[in-house]
Amino acid sequence: MSEVTDHLYISGYEFASNLSELQRHRITHILNMSYEYDNAFPDEFTYMHIPAKDTLTERLGPWFHDIAAFVAEAKKSNGTTLVHCQLGISRSSTALLASLIINEELRLSSAFKLLKGATPDVEPNPTFLRELRALEREIHGECSLEKLTVLDQCKTPAPLDWKESIAIILASAAAADTP
Repeated sequence: MSEVTDHLYISGYEFASNLSELQRHRITHILNMSYEYDNAFPDEFTYMHIPAKDTLTERLGPWFHDIAAFVAEAKKSNGTTLVHCQLGISRSSTALLASLIINEELRLSSAFKLLKGATPDVEPNPTFLRELRALEREIHGECSLEKLTVLDQCKTPAPLDWKESIAIILASAAAADTP
């Protein structure tokens, strides 16, 4: 488990399933990005669960604004958020980077350096990096092509097509239906 900011942590499932450690670090909110695991302590913490797979066909972009809102709400209530997936390498780092880009208005490269400084083992998959670049372009009007990871193909994000627009609409509708 690594502290990224005073209100934001990242880990794999092993830490996220350790109640005493979560309490010791004063975690109040947990963003579970794993397809593999259910929420470990649903009665103890405020959860958001996005059952994502770490594949090149998985899309996290439609969830970026919901993720940022969850983290922002935790911070607003003086809470601390843990973002986790199975290993704390790809899905959780993507979600955390999206939150930093939206909530802290950081550029992708600055957010990545901040995260990498906290935990060196982060490596969003190439599809997730393209989605983060699209988010950066949406927020900042442009995106950088700086190579961030070994697997980074430094591809510019494709413009939204009708399939992506539908995916965003469906993800937003699904999130709105969640209590």
